[in-house]
Amino acid sequence: MVETVVALLLFLNGNMVEHVYKDSLKICNESKKIAEQVVNPLNVTFVCKEVKAKTEIDSGSKQKKIVKVFDNNIFTGSGSGFFISDEGHLVTNYHVVNYCNINQVNYAGKTSKAKILAYDRLNDLALLETNIKPKDKFDIATQDAKLLDDIYVAGYPFGKAVSSSVKVTKGVVSALAGLQNNYALVQIDAAIQPGNSGGPIVNTNGDVIGVAVAKLDYKDALESYGTIPENTNFGIKSSILKNFTSANNI
Repeated sequence: MVETVVALLLFLNGNMVEHVYKDSLKICNESKKIAEQVVNPLNVTFVCKEVKAKTEIDSGSKQKKIVKVFDNNIFTGSGSGFFISDEGHLVTNYHVVNYCNINQVNYAGKTSKAKILAYDRLNDLALLETNIKPKDKFDIATQDAKLLDDIYVAGYPFGKAVSSSVKVTKGVVSALAGLQNNYALVQIDAAIQPGNSGGPIVNTNGDVIGVAVAKLDYKDALESYGTIPENTNFGIKSSILKNFTSANNI
């Protein structure tokens, strides 16, 4: 029969490889703690979750077991990010990782586990710790961008749906504040899409002058201003980012 049950899910390198029926979330979490003590946490992850699954009674043990999990697509979101240290510290948006049970970083064709080291909910920033030793890293600009500065936005809009290649768009700094005079943000006209969130906005020297965070919602703009916005996108200023990373000793 198909029903909603509690399952202890085992992920190996980001792929679900096992699911075990549990009577309750409390019992599941107890089993999870025991299991985590005997595995390598870098590539194995356990998750306790209510899932829709096909179940049956095992003929030998007479206990309920899960035959198949139907809502196993737990990794439902993706975003962009960039390394800021040789030790694998990575910056992204807080909203990219906020609701995730598991955070995975895809780099150079490999998937690695990431830990949230710190976050700034107000400014929508998150600092992740990984075991990756990146070949390259970005420097954060020492000064905020100026009006009409040339900029580039790099990231992975729409995840891998279009392609797995990094996407880059070009534009200029079109305003030195965001919506409602939010001076923590910079406005740009370079295109960004869902999945660009957390990616770097860089100047012609390759230094990060901002973190892609949002675009003006066309429905809100149509309701408020009576027109559909064009090329109205926002990034978190480098000075805000620098304060955040410095506060966390990076």
